Amino acid sequence: MLIGGSSKNPYVQTALKGYFTESELLVPRDLQTHVSSGAALHSLIYNGFNKNIIKPITSEPLLAITKDNTPKVILRAGTQIPCDLIVIDELITDRDGQQAIEIPICLGNINKMLYNMKIVSSSPAGFKRNTQVKLELEVTADKLLKARASAAGQSVFAEPINPFANRELSTNERIVLRAERQANIRAERNGGKPAKKGLEQLYRACKESSGNNLRAAETLEILNRLYPNSNNFNKLGVLYSGAGLEEKAFEYFK
Repeated sequence: MLIGGSSKNPYVQTALKGYFTESELLVPRDLQTHVSSGAALHSLIYNGFNKNIIKPITSEPLLAITKDNTPKVILRAGTQIPCDLIVIDELITDRDGQQAIEIPICLGNINKMLYNMKIVSSSPAGFKRNTQVKLELEVTADKLLKARASAAGQSVFAEPINPFANRELSTNERIVLRAERQANIRAERNGGKPAKKGLEQLYRACKESSGNNLRAAETLEILNRLYPNSNNFNKLGVLYSGAGLEEKAFEYFK
């Protein structure tokens, strides 16, 4: 049974018929009514009776990449959300003098990295061999992943992120997303007003990322409005021109 407006899409129906060859597709007349009814029933049970009948689960496993690019499963696919705090404490350093410990956290496979947990030694001599490394993770009810790594009294935290996206991000997209997160964090610390440094970093990330002329122009426009600088007018003209908005580009060039 198909529910929701997308069920009318002939490409969706054809794909399902091709995959479920022995099944019959049922498409109700008023698809949106079923969606609304389901949302209303869920709201009644969740808000009226304080019961959650929908139990979200993780769609892919979370992996930690250890020595020799070996992936270690730290959260299995299908784990119910929210989950209890997961503590990984059997990791150790394999040599003396290591200045930094890096633990890449990936989703699904090693090509989809979410974080690189990096612990830098506070001692010029670096970490000793067999230093214990502890990794702690949890996924909240909002599907946000929180992570912390510690070794020899040093700790690092990763800002919360929803890792269960529908596709892998390109390198450029990850750079822009990271800059966007930092801009949001700086804005929060600045009482809700976008901070100059955060906007500058986001603008540079968008500008250096191919196909992001419009996003770069819009970010620079906000930056120029909050922190005026006449030197930005020509940059705005170039960016809007690159985005195909010639009239707006002409205004800034003028």
